[in-house]
Amino acid sequence: MFIELAEALDCPDCQAALGLVAFVGDLQDRRVVEGHLGCPQCGVEYPIVGGAIDLRREASDSAEPGPSASAATSAHPCPPERAMQVAALLGVQERAGARLLLDEGLAACAEPVAGWGERLEILFLAPESFLPADSPGDSRPRPHEPLAGVTPMAGASGLPWPFRPRALHGIALLGGSAERLAEAERVLAPGGRLAVFDPAEDVLEAIREGGFEVHAAEALALVATRL
Repeated sequence: MFIELAEALDCPDCQAALGLVAFVGDLQDRRVVEGHLGCPQCGVEYPIVGGAIDLRREASDSAEPGPSASAATSAHPCPPERAMQVAALLGVQERAGARLLLDEGLAACAEPVAGWGERLEILFLAPESFLPADSPGDSRPRPHEPLAGVTPMAGASGLPWPFRPRALHGIALLGGSAERLAEAERVLAPGGRLAVFDPAEDVLEAIREGGFEVHAAEALALVATRL
């Protein structure tokens, strides 16, 4: 996790709009590999393990480890053409240093998309299937291989997302829903890009009624910019 990401996050437990504080155990090239995030309002702590953030509410009281970025990307490989589409629609080559979010259905594209741009921070909502299946009482060491520019976020797929308003520069969704589009509008900065793959029938209308300018809309994908 890039250390400055903490300032863009809000506590999913109390939802106080104060940001989170990063407590660093292992820092490599400004990326927190081991440590935790703390809420200054309610005091809840969220582990950072192998560069991944575990925002599950039970994480601070459980011995079960968080997600592994390498496990996520290897368990469900992203077809090269899909990764290229995500990178192209989000405009990553023109957005150096951008903070981008991929939902669960596109999580496996995080690593290849990170390779298409410069200094990107690719966040993804980690599905439960990407979490280790070990029993909570099993405390044996497990490998965590942080990937440069990729941050898995377990327990963040529910709404609202744990981001501050206007904190992101791009979001890619699979399917989409009215609720998630409203969240995208809230957390995207002006000029931020929204890409929706395999959009549901009512997605285009919902986007047009929101604070977006639609640039292209086809059956397989659509792309819009936050006004």
